[in-house]
Amino acid sequence: MLNCGFTQTDISDLKPTEVDWDRGRIRRKRCKTEDHENVPVVDYPLWPETFALLKVYGRNTGDHALLTESGRSWVRDVLKADGKRSKVDSIKSNYVHLQRKTKTAFPMKRLRKTAATHLETDRNHARYAPMFLGHAPRSVAERHYVAPSQRAFDEAVRWLGGEFRFNGPAGPRAAIACAPNSNNEAIESP
Repeated sequence: MLNCGFTQTDISDLKPTEVDWDRGRIRRKRCKTEDHENVPVVDYPLWPETFALLKVYGRNTGDHALLTESGRSWVRDVLKADGKRSKVDSIKSNYVHLQRKTKTAFPMKRLRKTAATHLETDRNHARYAPMFLGHAPRSVAERHYVAPSQRAFDEAVRWLGGEFRFNGPAGPRAAIACAPNSNNEAIESP
């Protein structure tokens, strides 16, 4: 979520063909907007930690790169016995367990927002926040004349990983601890 700006559905629907298993990259459109022509296909570089986990838990065949231990999609619609549809989100469920265990109240939805905000507030990387989120170009120049630099985008995503200290001994817990709340204040962590 922090590395690629994905939602739970984006993670669940990731296809093995969208992963470059040799170079550590994911190339895809967001699930929510994949049918829209003007939405970009984004080529994300994976942080070493993300790629290592994807190689261990991912699948390079089938319809989904990531499945639960029981072989199901992480996010799925189910039909209940009463005929009503329901959404099962195993990513959120696991995150809630992690929150309880670590006594952290940081909402999962804010991971994507926090990553984009960090990019947007850095003068060297602000241009890449919409691309990171998989948003369609807004201006005439962005739509027709100015192609974003893949090299500079890669640099922005690597910088983001350093901002969340995934390269240091503190790891992901530090990312949650240093992430700003809605008032851009640091959230204290136990």
